[in-house]
Amino acid sequence: DFVIFRGRSSNIYEFLSELDAFILTSKYEGFGMVLLEAMDSGLPIVASSNSAIPEVLGLDFLGLCQTGDANAFAVKLTALLESSYRNRVLLQQRTRLELFNSRDMTQKILGLYSLTI
Repeated sequence: DFVIFRGRSSNIYEFLSELDAFILTSKYEGFGMVLLEAMDSGLPIVASSNSAIPEVLGLDFLGLCQTGDANAFAVKLTALLESSYRNRVLLQQRTRLELFNSRDMTQKILGLYSLTI
């Protein structure tokens, strides 16, 4: 029923805990660390399908929208009101988040440089 523009926050998880959903309408996103933070907070995500966003969320992620398509965003946000759809989105996110856990990511980066822990 309303939107609050909060400005900057130094405690991202406290900020995210106040939200019902996370919406990323970027026209470009280098990696999207904020998406990992939103997933880790258990927020359903609706996001633009461009740059690295599909890489983070997965090409088949239910919450992806054509960049700049306000109607698609509205449809996806409205769909989140349905618990079965919301749960499917959250399940996709939990599964995807596992790919980015810090231990595995460290191993992959070190592997690129042929180092071992």
